[in-house]
Order: sequence, then C-alpha cells, then structure tokens
Amino acid sequence: MSARLALMLLCCGQAAAALEPSPGELLERAKRNRTEFYRAISEVERLAPSLPTRERLFPYLDTLEPLAEIGRGYELETLGADPVKDLGDTLTASAAKWVRLDRESPAFIRNFLKWASNGTRAMVAGESPMLISGREDPAALLAWNRGIAAAIDDLREFHAHPSVILSYEELQGIFARSLLARRYQFSLDQIRTAVEQTRSAAGIQELLIFLDLETDSPSEASDREQLVDWAALVAENSRKLGPASPLRYRADAGALVLELMVRSLYEGDAPDPRRISRLLECLTPSQIADLTVQLASLYAERPIPRKQAGYLRALVSELRTRFPAVTAPNRRRAFEMLRTRLNGH
Repeated sequence: MSARLALMLLCCGQAAAALEPSPGELLERAKRNRTEFYRAISEVERLAPSLPTRERLFPYLDTLEPLAEIGRGYELETLGADPVKDLGDTLTASAAKWVRLDRESPAFIRNFLKWASNGTRAMVAGESPMLISGREDPAALLAWNRGIAAAIDDLREFHAHPSVILSYEELQGIFARSLLARRYQFSLDQIRTAVEQTRSAAGIQELLIFLDLETDSPSEASDREQLVDWAALVAENSRKLGPASPLRYRADAGALVLELMVRSLYEGDAPDPRRISRLLECLTPSQIADLTVQLASLYAERPIPRKQAGYLRALVSELRTRFPAVTAPNRRRAFEMLRTRLNGH
C-alpha cells in the first residue's frame, strides 16, 4: 500500500468518525426540538450498517428507550410514524451478527429482543446452534442455557411470533441434549441450575429422558433426594408453560416424582417432611390416588421404620386434608390402617 493511499484511508476514517454522533450527543440533540430529533435519528440510522465493531454499535442500542421517551414528549404517535422503531430495526439488524446469548447480559438480551424484528430475532437463534456445537466446558453450556432461558421469557412477554419462540425453544432442546451427553461433567448444583432454567417444551422433553435414565441407575439416599428435586423442578417448569405445555410432559414429570417418592421410602430413606407440599403439587389426581395405594401396599406387612414415621404421618395427614377423595370406600380400609399404625409411633 502506498503512503498516499494509506493517508487517504486514514483521513476518510477520521472524517467518518467525526460525522458519527456519540450516543450521548444523539440524546442531547434529540432533546432540543422535534426537527433535531428526526435529524439525529436519521444520521445514526444511516451510519449504523457501516459501523465496523460491536463496541461502536452496541452503545446505540442503549439509546432506544430514552429516545422513545423523548419521542412521546413530541407526540409522534399523532403523525402515524415511529422513527425510533425504525432505528431499532436498523440497529438490531446490524448488531445481530455479533449477538451471543452466552455472553450478553440479561438486560442487553431483553433490550435487543424488544426492538428487533421477528426476522432479526430468528436470525440470532438460527446462528446459535453452530456456536454451541462442540462446547465441552460446563460453564460455557450453562451460560448458553441462561441466555436462551432469558430470551424465551422475554419473547413470550413481547408476544413474538410463535415460530420465533419455537426456534429458541428448540435451542434449549439442543442444550438439554448436550447436558444429557455430558451429565457426568456437571456438578449437582450445575445440573439443578440447568433444570431450573428450562423454559421450553423441547428442553423439558429432553430433561425427562435424562431423569428417567438417572432414576433407573443405582443410587444413594442423597442421589434420590437430588433426583426428586430435579423432577419437581421439571414439573413446576412444565406448569409454567401454560397452554404451550403438552399434558404428557406434566404427567411424565409427575410420574417421576411419584416413582422417586415411593422408591425413597422403599429404600429406607427418611425424606424431609417440609418438601411434601411441593412434591404433591407435581402429581396429577390419578397419581395422587396411585400414591395412596402404593403407600398402603408398601407398609401392609412391613414394619414402619421409626425414622420414617414423622414423614409418613405428615404425608398421610396432608393427603387426607388436601385430597379427601383418596380415602374413598374402595381405598379407605388400607389407607386408614396405615394411619392407625402410624399413631402408634
């Protein structure tokens, strides 16, 4: 490169930078009057696609909310135009190539998704699987899951197009499969965090597979305690999906909770009575009925371990109080016999 050409490029770059108002300058000009408001926004909208780095572009995203507030003062809605929305479309479309759900803060993700079009939102989701692929570090995978969970919550709140929400839910399913494949690399707390952050039917389906596999493995009392906690989290998250949650997922999560509750007692564990209400909330009516039958059957000819008596009394009491139908005549005798035996402890 000749010295003359290098000098010309340097001068052009300096000139472009001089024409680029800083975010602070943009807001100051926008406050002066309606005409300056339009001019300042138009300048940034024109420059945004040519900004070469995220460091220069991303700060303008933080001006969108303040600009919208300024615009309301000018009563722009009476003109039938929204220049701030147009600027948001341009800025987010230009920023999409740099957006990383595993690296951005929840506040940034929320702001970006609020102003982005459905097409731009989908673009970020579409490019993420390639970035997730091959990730081995548990911390990196958890960061992705945290970002995806935040995005799903925000998109639902913003009433994004269902196909866009589905694309992020499928992303969470990809993460859940990664968790399943690498579950032994995660600590118990990390797995709990990942389960707690699951916001999608796709992710819940994968986690149910994971929990079902783990439930079949030999385990200690502490393992069973962890598993029932995770299964309860999946059941709770499934309920939070509302109409988007297939009923079979809620039933499957409840079935896991039921299986783990009964297995824990069969193995001689002494579960914490304070968790009873939470676990019963995870069960369907038919599973509640099944629980009473299994309890009566488990202790029909088996002595009640002293260390389990307190838990069983609390469990039977809550079942009779909250679910009186479980003591219907066809079950009353066996269930009442268990209650009578417990009174002797």
